[in-house]
Amino acid sequence: MATTSVMVSDMLMTVKSREVQRALFAEASGDREGARRHFLAAAHLEQVLAHDYDEAGEPELARRKPHQFGVVPVACRRKGPGTPGTGGASGA
Repeated sequence: MATTSVMVSDMLMTVKSREVQRALFAEASGDREGARRHFLAAAHLEQVLAHDYDEAGEPELARRKPHQFGVVPVACRRKGPGTPGTGGASGA
């Protein structure tokens, strides 16, 4: 763990967490564009962290997936044909 703390920036982890929090607050207030922007920023930071974890010899942390934490934000869900409310086959 000591190697990981040296190689992986605590500040990056904190900033990523705050971006996710800001995205969730934006989504809750109905600001879908703001939520999308903050989730995108968090995703970019996660890419940097994944590389850092890989370099630190922690590949299991580098390959984490958002669904492992039970988080699938509404702003990031894909809408398409057949999705209710999008005018698809089953939507109005």
